[in-house]
Amino acid sequence: MNVLSEMHGQRVADWEHVVVEPDGRRPELEFPNLRYFSTTDFIVPFVLYFGFFRLLSWAIKTYFWQTFTEFKRYRLHNLSVCLAHSLITGVWCACFVVTHPYEMFHNYVYYYEPWAAQIAILSVAYFLHDAIDMLRYEWSKWTRELLLHHVMTGISLLTPLPNRRFLIPVYWALQMEINSIFLHARTIMQLSGYNIKLPDFYRAVVYANIFSFVTCRFVSMVVFQYWTIWYYDHMNWWFVLIGCGGPFAFHTINAFLFFRVLAADGFLGEKMKSRAAINRDDQKLTKGPSLLEKQQNGNTVTNGHKNGILATPPHSQNGRVKVD
Repeated sequence: MNVLSEMHGQRVADWEHVVVEPDGRRPELEFPNLRYFSTTDFIVPFVLYFGFFRLLSWAIKTYFWQTFTEFKRYRLHNLSVCLAHSLITGVWCACFVVTHPYEMFHNYVYYYEPWAAQIAILSVAYFLHDAIDMLRYEWSKWTRELLLHHVMTGISLLTPLPNRRFLIPVYWALQMEINSIFLHARTIMQLSGYNIKLPDFYRAVVYANIFSFVTCRFVSMVVFQYWTIWYYDHMNWWFVLIGCGGPFAFHTINAFLFFRVLAADGFLGEKMKSRAAINRDDQKLTKGPSLLEKQQNGNTVTNGHKNGILATPPHSQNGRVKVD
């Protein structure tokens, strides 16, 4: 009872320091002002960040993973950009927790700085790039799942910006990107064969992925949802919907993903491992031009290469390069 009383007292104390705008408004009680998205404060950084990811993707496709073909090559290119985004946002979020601990735990509603809001704009720009990349080369159930994820996450990240409220929940939500660093690194190592070349490092990545999955995906979403429920009567219904519905949806998505990861990595036994296999990387490019067709000018093959792109070598199967 004492604990509950202290929590209630803290809640009352927090709202004794309500921030009111000079014109008397309380933006946390208002629906997001959508006109914000037509201002240069949003458009300029969004275009710059989107251009950055497009340029990064071009550089990776031009200079990296050249010995792989078709779908696996596309996946390695795509995952490399995913990893870059996760490194940027994951490190950013981790540093923010260290430098702004009070805001993370005590200023859920009112903290807002334009520089801190850039992480949301950058992430949405990345999601747009990733959606374009997937739609160009792949159309499958995994594409549809990821597109749904990108739309849901994008709406959640952009919601706080127009009213300059609830930026801290964005940082709680993006804690998931810390886990994504290890999740993407794990998949890249599997596709490229480095899980066989560097087994000890790969094993460390696998365990780091499991640990960070629990702490950065499940725990962070619980905190996100807890604060929303705690302060639900002091915010607009749209913020309540995003704050409660978003974490619930991500709990569901993360639960299925966690099961897949545990099964795929053998933590649930060999029988479950074979049942849970999604075999996404066994498919061929089904949308857009083949990477080979797109980059070749003819059908000539010289020393196993088609105009500088390695054709499927004799020691590979279905476009998969074996690691000796």
